[in-house]
Amino acid sequence: MRTKLFKSGNSQAVRIPATYRLETELAEIEQLSTGQLLITPIYQEKENRADRLIAVMSGFSADFVEHLERDRYQPVQEREEF
Repeated sequence: MRTKLFKSGNSQAVRIPATYRLETELAEIEQLSTGQLLITPIYQEKENRADRLIAVMSGFSADFVEHLERDRYQPVQEREEF
């Protein structure tokens, strides 16, 4: 099957026929030594923001969390007015 190539901004784009439609928004493209292009879809599990936040927060060490908790309750400093 043949398809059209076209420009999209500064990039070259390929029109993918419906028969080969990818059900994802990301794909990896690689040029083989033969000059052929290999397009591999990247499927990502959908996760909500809360799940991502919990995953990031679980990566902090106990010392770091303890430091945050200790500094959280420091009294406000008195300063001179400008």
